[in-house]
Amino acid sequence: MDTLHDKGYIFARTFSGYSGTYFNSSPTAAPGGDDYYCIEYNRVFSAAARIVRKSLLPYLNAPLQVDAVTGRLHFSAKAMFEAMVRTAIEGDMSNNISALQTVIVDPALDENAQPYPRHIDRWDT
Repeated sequence: MDTLHDKGYIFARTFSGYSGTYFNSSPTAAPGGDDYYCIEYNRVFSAAARIVRKSLLPYLNAPLQVDAVTGRLHFSAKAMFEAMVRTAIEGDMSNNISALQTVIVDPALDENAQPYPRHIDRWDT
Protein backbone atom coordinates (compact mmCIF):
# COMPACT_ATOMS: atom_id res chain seq x y z
CA MET A 1 0.00 0.00 0.00
CA ASP A 2 2.86 2.38 0.74
CA THR A 3 4.31 1.80 -2.73
CA LEU A 4 0.97 2.55 -4.39
CA HIS A 5 0.54 5.66 -2.24
CA ASP A 6 4.06 6.90 -3.03
CA LYS A 7 3.42 6.48 -6.76
CA GLY A 8 0.30 8.70 -6.53
CA TYR A 9 -2.42 6.07 -6.83
CA ILE A 10 -5.80 6.62 -5.21
CA PHE A 11 -7.28 3.53 -3.62
CA ALA A 12 -9.79 2.57 -0.94
CA ARG A 13 -8.66 1.16 2.38
CA THR A 14 -9.98 0.38 5.82
CA PHE A 15 -8.66 1.39 9.24
CA SER A 16 -8.63 -0.76 12.32
CA GLY A 17 -11.28 0.38 14.78
CA TYR A 18 -13.25 2.41 12.19
CA SER A 19 -16.16 1.18 10.13
CA GLY A 20 -16.30 1.99 6.44
CA THR A 21 -13.87 2.44 3.61
CA TYR A 22 -11.69 5.51 3.09
CA PHE A 23 -9.54 6.85 0.28
CA ASN A 24 -5.83 6.92 1.03
CA SER A 25 -5.24 10.39 -0.41
CA SER A 26 -6.27 12.69 -3.24
CA PRO A 27 -3.28 13.32 -5.51
CA THR A 28 -3.51 14.58 -9.07
CA ALA A 29 -1.06 14.27 -11.94
CA ALA A 30 0.70 17.50 -10.85
CA PRO A 31 4.10 17.35 -9.11
CA GLY A 32 4.15 17.27 -5.30
CA GLY A 33 5.12 20.91 -4.79
CA ASP A 34 2.60 22.23 -7.30
CA ASP A 35 -0.46 24.23 -6.20
CA TYR A 36 -2.68 21.70 -7.99
CA TYR A 37 -1.17 18.52 -6.54
CA CYS A 38 -4.33 17.41 -4.70
CA ILE A 39 -8.03 17.45 -5.50
CA GLU A 40 -8.89 19.75 -2.58
CA TYR A 41 -6.55 22.47 -3.87
CA ASN A 42 -8.08 22.23 -7.34
CA ARG A 43 -11.50 22.85 -5.83
CA VAL A 44 -10.26 25.90 -3.90
CA PHE A 45 -8.58 27.40 -6.98
CA SER A 46 -11.67 26.77 -9.11
CA ALA A 47 -13.88 28.50 -6.53
CA ALA A 48 -11.46 31.44 -6.35
CA ALA A 49 -11.40 31.72 -10.15
CA ARG A 50 -15.22 31.90 -10.24
CA ILE A 51 -15.21 34.64 -7.59
CA VAL A 52 -12.53 36.64 -9.43
CA ARG A 53 -14.40 36.33 -12.72
CA LYS A 54 -17.63 37.54 -11.13
CA SER A 55 -15.96 40.54 -9.50
CA LEU A 56 -13.92 41.63 -12.56
CA LEU A 57 -16.49 40.93 -15.29
CA PRO A 58 -18.01 44.45 -15.15
CA TYR A 59 -14.60 45.84 -16.18
CA LEU A 60 -14.16 43.56 -19.18
CA ASN A 61 -14.75 46.20 -21.87
CA ALA A 62 -14.08 49.26 -19.73
CA PRO A 63 -11.35 51.66 -20.83
CA LEU A 64 -8.26 51.29 -18.62
CA GLN A 65 -5.28 53.55 -18.11
CA VAL A 66 -1.98 52.08 -19.24
CA ASP A 67 1.56 53.21 -18.63
CA ALA A 68 2.78 55.05 -21.74
CA VAL A 69 6.28 53.60 -21.51
CA THR A 70 5.60 49.94 -20.73
CA GLY A 71 2.11 49.54 -22.15
CA ARG A 72 1.06 47.74 -18.96
CA LEU A 73 -1.79 48.60 -16.61
CA HIS A 74 -1.35 51.85 -14.71
CA PHE A 75 -0.39 51.27 -11.06
CA SER A 76 -3.69 52.74 -9.80
CA ALA A 77 -5.71 50.28 -11.92
CA LYS A 78 -3.56 47.38 -10.69
CA ALA A 79 -4.06 48.46 -7.07
CA MET A 80 -7.82 48.76 -7.57
CA PHE A 81 -8.10 45.28 -9.13
CA GLU A 82 -5.86 43.70 -6.48
CA ALA A 83 -7.96 45.22 -3.67
CA MET A 84 -11.18 44.16 -5.40
CA VAL A 85 -9.98 40.57 -5.86
CA ARG A 86 -8.65 40.33 -2.29
CA THR A 87 -11.92 41.63 -0.82
CA ALA A 88 -14.05 39.30 -2.96
CA ILE A 89 -12.02 36.17 -2.20
CA GLU A 90 -11.64 36.89 1.51
CA GLY A 91 -15.37 37.68 1.79
CA ASP A 92 -16.70 34.70 -0.16
CA MET A 93 -14.14 32.10 0.95
CA SER A 94 -13.48 33.11 4.57
CA ASN A 95 -14.50 29.66 5.82
CA ASN A 96 -12.48 27.79 3.17
CA ILE A 97 -9.02 29.40 3.28
CA SER A 98 -6.70 30.20 6.15
CA ALA A 99 -5.11 33.27 4.56
CA LEU A 100 -4.71 34.99 1.23
CA GLN A 101 -1.02 35.72 0.85
CA THR A 102 -0.52 37.49 -2.48
CA VAL A 103 -2.73 38.92 -5.19
CA ILE A 104 -0.94 39.92 -8.40
CA VAL A 105 -2.71 41.68 -11.24
CA ASP A 106 -0.80 42.10 -14.52
CA PRO A 107 2.54 40.66 -13.38
CA ALA A 108 5.65 42.01 -15.07
CA LEU A 109 7.25 38.56 -15.40
CA ASP A 110 5.85 35.27 -16.71
CA GLU A 111 6.15 31.90 -14.96
CA ASN A 112 9.71 31.53 -16.33
CA ALA A 113 10.77 34.89 -14.84
CA GLN A 114 10.92 36.44 -18.32
CA PRO A 115 9.39 39.88 -19.00
CA TYR A 116 6.21 39.88 -21.02
CA PRO A 117 6.62 41.53 -24.45
CA ARG A 118 5.05 44.95 -24.83
CA HIS A 119 1.83 44.64 -26.77
CA ILE A 120 1.83 46.89 -29.83
CA ASP A 121 -1.64 47.59 -31.08
CA ARG A 122 -2.02 48.08 -34.80
CA TRP A 123 -3.66 51.43 -34.09
CA ASP A 124 -0.51 52.76 -32.35
CA THR A 125 1.26 53.49 -35.64
